[in-house]
Amino acid sequence: MYDGSVTTYNATTWTRVHRHKEHKQSEVLSIAFSPNNRHLAFGSVDWTCRLWDTVSGETLFVMRGHTYCVRSVAFSPCGKQIASASQDGTIRLWSSETGVCLFVLRGHKNTVFSATYSSDGQRLVSGSNDGTIRVWDPKAGAPEGRILDDDAGRLTSIAFSPIGEFIVSSSEDKTVRLWDSSNGHLISRLSGHRSEITTCIFSPDGLQIASGDKEGVIRLWEVNTNRSGSLIQHLAAKVRTVAYSPDDGQRLILGTGASSVMLWDLQSHKPDVKLEGHTDAVYSVAYSPCGKLILSGSGDKTARLWSGEVDSWSCVAVVSGCLEAVTSVAWNPAVPMEFVTGSGDGSVRVWRISGTKAGGMSVRMQWGSCIGRLCAVDLIFKGAIGLNPISQRLLIQRGAIDDLLPLEEIDGLNEEEIEAAVA
Repeated sequence: MYDGSVTTYNATTWTRVHRHKEHKQSEVLSIAFSPNNRHLAFGSVDWTCRLWDTVSGETLFVMRGHTYCVRSVAFSPCGKQIASASQDGTIRLWSSETGVCLFVLRGHKNTVFSATYSSDGQRLVSGSNDGTIRVWDPKAGAPEGRILDDDAGRLTSIAFSPIGEFIVSSSEDKTVRLWDSSNGHLISRLSGHRSEITTCIFSPDGLQIASGDKEGVIRLWEVNTNRSGSLIQHLAAKVRTVAYSPDDGQRLILGTGASSVMLWDLQSHKPDVKLEGHTDAVYSVAYSPCGKLILSGSGDKTARLWSGEVDSWSCVAVVSGCLEAVTSVAWNPAVPMEFVTGSGDGSVRVWRISGTKAGGMSVRMQWGSCIGRLCAVDLIFKGAIGLNPISQRLLIQRGAIDDLLPLEEIDGLNEEEIEAAVA
């Protein structure tokens, strides 16, 4: 709505379920589910971090305090704390129960692009464009005294290993670094990429690291304090995002700048499946918790749902309605058939797979925030009356109403002038 409100509807009966009132809508940069699935946090370019109730769709808190865009949000493992990282160079820790800012963590000298908790919640690490990784005590809101710095230049990605023993980072100097999270010591520098590394991630068992760069090169590194080896695969396009399969970590999904999603069986040492359908770069990919579904978000303003196993996959649903690129996707960890999308149009939408249909799956939107327009796909109005010619022509152009209704002059406009008005 143009008044800043958001209304959600039951997609079966089209009765109104919730109405949210926002001061303004703004581009969403990061989203995160709470561990119990009850809440969703997201950070925006309007300097705020918001907390939503995923059942009612209500805004619980609008957390203000940052003085620039919020680049990253994360829940602590217990779900009682939210960390937000900002371009203002700070990390803020919030109570998810009250929305109160508990601590402001200062020390970085440039944009903080990521903040993530260790699996036990005892530590928080942040990565910044100042080239450093800092380790914090989130309960005390204080630095642990360790600054991981190796003159790496601007960092591009950081991640904890699954059990929190190691930290991996990548940077613009084309190097992956492995750190001991207990003392901040640099274990190894993993060199071999020839262009800026865009992403790095641990496998589910923590024994392997995958990294991808702008030239489309994927490297796999064995995590070992004494040695590191790598398997290399060259792709035709920039690697934008990487995710491991959730079960055994033996498959990778890769989102590329060439609009395709690649699947790589690590036993074969090369991508063996290419999923095509998107018409723009793929910004985000995610395996479902069961490993049988893949979700991808793209610059073509859609998210695609892929179903299959091993080397046989197909697109079973195309989720549309966003006005800009789908920049982030994530599965609900507690509800297997539910996922969330974040878009450059400022919207966050929660979807649920409600059943199957011929050749695909049925996906319905549960609720959404900051949705500026109603988008109704594949609807045709029959016998529409009372429309002025401009509105009628707009609907005809979009295939939404029967084009046999006569156009009449209105307010002195003839058909040529109407055509010009809607062009």
